[in-house]
Amino acid sequence: MLFVVAGSLYGLSAPFAGNYVQLFFHPLSVEFIAGCYAALLVTSGRRLWPWLITAAGVAIMIAGLILQGDETAFTLGWGRVLWFGIPSFLIVYGFASLEAEDRLKPPQWLVTLGDWSFAIYLAHTFVLTGLRRVFESLAVRLAGTPYADWFTIGAPGRMDNILYYVLGVTLSLILSGMVFYLFERPVMKVTGGWRRSIFKHTNAQLKPGPIKPAIW
Repeated sequence: MLFVVAGSLYGLSAPFAGNYVQLFFHPLSVEFIAGCYAALLVTSGRRLWPWLITAAGVAIMIAGLILQGDETAFTLGWGRVLWFGIPSFLIVYGFASLEAEDRLKPPQWLVTLGDWSFAIYLAHTFVLTGLRRVFESLAVRLAGTPYADWFTIGAPGRMDNILYYVLGVTLSLILSGMVFYLFERPVMKVTGGWRRSIFKHTNAQLKPGPIKPAIW
């Protein structure tokens, strides 16, 4: 994490990563590292005030959605880490701590989305990019009609936002589910068999490690 911060301060990052150096030192890399820290804290028993921390994370997230302001180089980098990365870390840490202590059981649909999470991460950019192009095309075709603003991102009113959010989330989840069931899970089964045949005398099953009792 310190390398990312130092590289960003040195000017090696950019709002949009155009090469591998800028990608490595992009502030959003901190969000991935923070997720690893959250897992280490939870599994090592360092689970402190999970309800309070979860509530704080939700509050900061809502504040960020309201106060983040216009898109700038800052909001695309460290501003995003501040408004969304930190509360996401707190929310993940808090909910995972509650689940580890059997104080909260997530519903099955959230477990399913968790299984799809890597596919969601990979697929949503393609969906949102394609959906924006579809909106732009429809806005041109419907020019001069009351419905043109529905497909013009940033137009006055809420309809363009509602349509884009609802369709973006729905289509991203549909594509992610397809990727998980038709590609990711079959590939994991095949490679899992290879792993068990190659590493016969090790923990080829890669079972999750034990979660230690709370020490805080």
